[in-house]
Amino acid sequence: MNEEHLTVLRMVSEKKITAEEGERLLEALGSEAQGIPPPRPLRVEQKERTRGHRAERMAALIGVLKDEDRDIRRRAASALAEIRDPAAVPALIDVLDDQDEDVRRRAISALAEIRDPAAVPALTKALRDKNRDVRRRAVSALAEIRDPAAVPALVDALNDEDRDIRRRAVSALAEIRDPAAMPALARALKDGDEDVRRRAISALGEIRDPAAVPALTEALTARDRDVRRRAISALAEIRDPAAVPALTRALKDEDRDIRKRAVSALGEIRDSAAVPALIEALNDQNEDVRRSAISALGEIREPAAVPALTRALQNRDRDVRRRAVSALSEIRDPAAVPVLIKALSDQDRDVRRKAISALGEIRDPAALPALTRALKDADEDVRRRAVSALGEIRG
Repeated sequence: MNEEHLTVLRMVSEKKITAEEGERLLEALGSEAQGIPPPRPLRVEQKERTRGHRAERMAALIGVLKDEDRDIRRRAASALAEIRDPAAVPALIDVLDDQDEDVRRRAISALAEIRDPAAVPALTKALRDKNRDVRRRAVSALAEIRDPAAVPALVDALNDEDRDIRRRAVSALAEIRDPAAMPALARALKDGDEDVRRRAISALGEIRDPAAVPALTEALTARDRDVRRRAISALAEIRDPAAVPALTRALKDEDRDIRKRAVSALGEIRDSAAVPALIEALNDQNEDVRRSAISALGEIREPAAVPALTRALQNRDRDVRRRAVSALSEIRDPAAVPVLIKALSDQDRDVRRKAISALGEIRDPAALPALTRALKDADEDVRRRAVSALGEIRG
């Protein structure tokens, strides 16, 4: 930057010339080619001009929302959706009474894009529009805004004759996650449309209110297996021990995926009352259910499961043995030490690795001789873990 540039900038800052005049002078001096940023007063003025242009554009678009040509009104609503300026909200609310249903639809879509809670009262009113597509868009817009003030109107929408509106209303309530919606969602579990029922179950899981547990456990007896699956997933989200009896009954379901999900849900809830049923699930005919049961017992960390898990270490399936060792590592009961020492001779190196880590977690000095022998294991990682485990145990 040379002296001439500095002089121009100084004149702008001292207001001897306007910012616009300074900009022209800098351009004439070649400042843009030299990568010189415009002076701060110039930048401020440029921003002000940009804001002014935006305000002019907004005013023009808002003005033509009342144009006699409906196509212009439609285009104006769509343009305001692209701009997403909250200043347009009052005008967009006004055109929700437009005679043209497409204008109303586009105005609702614009309000959904802007996501201003100020639009909620008008959108809830739009849920009573004669046109069902307008009502559909209003529900979706309320889902975007996620304001609890919309809950009563969305609950009413669960009684709409249009099943798609009921579906959208359930999804919107799931987005808002207000416990006040829970009773209505529980009633929606008996809706005539299966997709409404499925969404209602998922919504109850999203809200995570223990008050939903009775309705969800009842859904575990539904004929629709997808409803049963979703009910289990919702109960896993809520994690209320009150669901344990129903989930243990679900371990007898004819669908193996439901049994597996029930096992995982019990692991999420971590209630020791589930341990006997999970131990029984170790004998399930499906290997995925058996594996999941082992992992669930590890998550619950109940010492009563140790004998069953030690028996699982004799299983031919190496993945079962790996999971059993990991579960014993979680429980950290010294009663498992003898069987874990024995697992150091397992032919599967991953079982040996996990067994060493488990012994390091339990920290029983009785394991020291076996861990010392493991320093000569053929597997390098086993030897490394043995060194770490020996450092963990005091004795």
